[in-house]
Order: sequence, then C-alpha cells, then structure tokens
Amino acid sequence: MINAQRLHRQYPETFYVPSYEELEKLKPNDQIKVCMGDTRIWVIVTEVKGKHITCTSDFTGSMKVRFCNVFDTIIY
Repeated sequence: MINAQRLHRQYPETFYVPSYEELEKLKPNDQIKVCMGDTRIWVIVTEVKGKHITCTSDFTGSMKVRFCNVFDTIIY
C-alpha cells in the first residue's frame, strides 16, 4: 500500500492529499481512493477505528488501510 502522506511531504506543491482532520470525518459508506502498486482504486468505507479504516470494493474485497494510505475522499 502506497503512503500518500509521504508523497505529499515530498511534493507539497503538486501532490494534494486529505488532511488528518478531514480523514477523521470518515464514516461507513464514504469512499476513499487508495493506491495498490500502480493502481489507484476507489473503495467504500465499512468501519473506522482510530486511524485505521476497513473498506471494500469489487476489485479487492475487504481490506484494511491506514489514514496515511488515503489519496482522496468522497464524504457524504
């Protein structure tokens, strides 16, 4: 899993990621974009515990990620 926060620190002028304040607002049924190798995918949040997110998609099934792995969000 790619660390989006690290990429943002390396390229702050051109690589935007959600802030931790925004990520703390995540709840079930919101969507997040994560990167697995060369592939970025949107997944659906099923649970948030602290800075850990359980999510699912047709492509990956159920998986766990951390806040630092989130590239973008859709918060409903």
